[in-house]
Amino acid sequence: MISRDGLTTVVQSKRWWNSVGIEAVQQVVGAKLYYGAEGAMVVTNSAYTPAAIELARVTKVTLWDRRVLLEKLRAVNVEELLTIVDEQMAHVRMCPECERLLVKRSGIWGPFYGCSGFPHCRYTRDAT
Repeated sequence: MISRDGLTTVVQSKRWWNSVGIEAVQQVVGAKLYYGAEGAMVVTNSAYTPAAIELARVTKVTLWDRRVLLEKLRAVNVEELLTIVDEQMAHVRMCPECERLLVKRSGIWGPFYGCSGFPHCRYTRDAT
């Protein structure tokens, strides 16, 4: 999920060799309803099937295929992007044991952060 100017958009990304099908659009429509988001989009390094394109049109889901993604990346101001990434990374928690992302989870004793590399890495810490 991403937010900008008070509007929330659910985003699904697909790194596929083949065309992305209707299922990806159905999933993001469901996520939009579940999270109460205003927008929905699917981004891929590939292309979309005709059925996926039609469903996205009807449900107002934004599709970015390889062509659009490359256009957007070429138009990016690199300095501005690095500033945004630095700001976002200030909030990211990394595992001190394996340097993977820490994910907020819920357990029987309440919320905690656990390594995204579980079960290979079992690092945890309190969510406080």
